[in-house]
Amino acid sequence: MATSTLFGQTDPNNVPKPPSVELSKLSPYLGTYSITAQYAGASWSGTMTIEAVIKGWYVERTILVTTEGIDREFHSMITFDSKAQQYRIWRFETFPAGHNEGTGRFDGDQFIEEYSSGDGSILRNRSAIVSANELRIATEVQELDGKIEQVGVTTAKRVN
Repeated sequence: MATSTLFGQTDPNNVPKPPSVELSKLSPYLGTYSITAQYAGASWSGTMTIEAVIKGWYVERTILVTTEGIDREFHSMITFDSKAQQYRIWRFETFPAGHNEGTGRFDGDQFIEEYSSGDGSILRNRSAIVSANELRIATEVQELDGKIEQVGVTTAKRVN
């Protein structure tokens, strides 16, 4: 087996730089929140933390559900792929693995995440800051025929 050296990891003059400019666009979302949600007919509450991690290479979103009887945890890692010129997102959740890789983009004042499903439909989260202390995430599904149905809303109140 051949061994190779990645010079960007060993040469202090050639160290890769994180996508700071693009990730800084997510700075207004950073913080700790108390959340309530309506999703697919269920109501729940919990906490959400959005923070820069791994030396500025990623933004991590962690949602912990605290509602009695609902044992759920959601993690997302977001970075900017300079080659593809888009945000890349990976979701890690407490249900069977599915289509957990997505893309992100800004549309006006909203950050939009999109995840393709196996049947061709698209799950979309639209995050918007509605005030200095409130974030709203609308979740929708776009079917193959183009019909869009909102399936959930998360309201996040900043606590830190």
